[in-house]
Amino acid sequence: MHILLLGSGGREHALAWKIAASPLVTKLWCAPGNAGIAREAECVPLDIADHEAVIAFCKANAVEFVVVGPETPLAAGIVDDLGRAGIKAFGPSKMAAQLEGSKGFTKDLCAEFGIPTAAYRRFDNEAGALAYVRAQGAPIVIKADGLAAGKGREVSFFALCDGETALPLASAQDHKRVFDHDQGPNTGGMGAYSPTPFVTSEIHDQIMSRIISPTVAGMKARGAPFRGVLYAGVMLTEQGPKLFEYNVRFGDPECQVLMLRMMSDIVPAFLAACDGELKHFNLRWYPEAAITVVMAAKGYPGDYRKGSRIEGLDDAAKIDGVEIFHAGTLAKDGAILANGGRVLNVCALGKTVTEAQARAYASIDRINWPDGFCRRDIAWQAVEQERG
Repeated sequence: MHILLLGSGGREHALAWKIAASPLVTKLWCAPGNAGIAREAECVPLDIADHEAVIAFCKANAVEFVVVGPETPLAAGIVDDLGRAGIKAFGPSKMAAQLEGSKGFTKDLCAEFGIPTAAYRRFDNEAGALAYVRAQGAPIVIKADGLAAGKGREVSFFALCDGETALPLASAQDHKRVFDHDQGPNTGGMGAYSPTPFVTSEIHDQIMSRIISPTVAGMKARGAPFRGVLYAGVMLTEQGPKLFEYNVRFGDPECQVLMLRMMSDIVPAFLAACDGELKHFNLRWYPEAAITVVMAAKGYPGDYRKGSRIEGLDDAAKIDGVEIFHAGTLAKDGAILANGGRVLNVCALGKTVTEAQARAYASIDRINWPDGFCRRDIAWQAVEQERG
């Protein structure tokens, strides 16, 4: 197959790495890609916000399947536009992508179909909102009705969906705060690990029966069947799991640990989600634990400098079980340069989370990047549980 992957971050590098391993793939492009993705796919300088340009590229290169990584083109309806052009694409329609694009849409869906979530009210005027906040008192959360670019803290639960069937993926947990011990401002994610000990088989079943399955059924009933990957941010409460928010794409950096642990070929799974065939499908997972540690530019998530040189990556990748995915890099004159806030994802497999963690940090210690930093405690909760 000829496949085009859209995106340029660590999530897309992990997807490119996994897709490229499929025997079904004869050619893989990525737009726009990054320096690491260029090892797995041919990177093309397409503006993925220009849907007509993407469609023209697909037609000119006989692309048979498009995998959409980030949320912004999904919310803009790129899957709908590709479908009208006769090109199959993995990801939800514009209407279904409202699960991430509109907090109000999701809260209303939860109310209609009995999906457990926090109490809420929607307002379109300041006076009404202020009166409600004063009446409720603290603590209270105020959210804008739009894309949030991955902020918050909770258990991450993923399921492939084909409009009717939801196929759960491995559990994961990420770390949003920028510094060790969960200090500092929220970020897009400073690391993740899988599996998480907090998603027991009982909680897994509760999330599927109370949150994921009713959502898939509700979206079908609304005439907006959800096809793609559904990412539920779930709070584990004394009353059971509750939906915090939905995303309509793989999490970043959770995708990286999921791709490392997935034994099955991902391309048939994506195709089954598009074709309504997940009820006949199963996924196999490696039993090992996986961890990813994000290396970011100093100053992130605030102001940071681009263009600093990164060395030692080949040596760092030699450690057993390690894969390094690029999130914000640029290749120039034979060197790898930082080109974003979150720059590298150092990932590792291990028989235990403790072993995976040790491998990831041993790899990081071989990377020479004075302008970069990382948290040194990713997966600390799971490590503490393993120590007893």
